Amino acid sequence: MNEIFGKFEALFQIDLVYFTEFYSYVKEVRLAESHYFLNEGQYCQHLGFVKKGAFEKFL
Repeated sequence: MNEIFGKFEALFQIDLVYFTEFYSYVKEVRLAESHYFLNEGQYCQHLGFVKKGAFEKFL
């Protein structure tokens, strides 16, 4: 958690107390290379952060 907090603190100037509350709602999910974060026709109901790798968008 300390590594992630350091990155968030640098980007968003967030306090550790608020970050701890936010982090309690976070769930780590790993997507296989052939899976999508969001499929066509779906509405996005999630917030995602890339820890390793990259996203590609399709329009």
